Amino acid sequence: MGGQIPTTLGKLTRLRELGLAYNDLAGTLPSELGNLAMLTELHVAGNHDMRGAVPRSILTLPRLHILSTEATLLEPFDLEPQPIGNTMAPTPAPTSRETPTPGASPAPTSRETPT
Repeated sequence: MGGQIPTTLGKLTRLRELGLAYNDLAGTLPSELGNLAMLTELHVAGNHDMRGAVPRSILTLPRLHILSTEATLLEPFDLEPQPIGNTMAPTPAPTSRETPTPGASPAPTSRETPT
């Protein structure tokens, strides 16, 4: 095949597998491939002149299970876990062992009796 991956491949929205391994491809992975919501496998291994970062739009494809990039110059990727559902951090419940305010006497706990 040779050359770069055409961005127009991103219009094939029903595509499930895309095998482009060992085709003498160069350049970067087009972010338009992130439009392929049905894609389960993307193979670009062996394209020694492919380089750059894998676009987040590809890394977050909901059905993508295989992304083969061996023997390329594509940068390693590391997705940080994304929160699911409520993104508000829970408020910690107060404990009986809270740090006292300087100069204040500590409040009694359920095991202590006031003196």
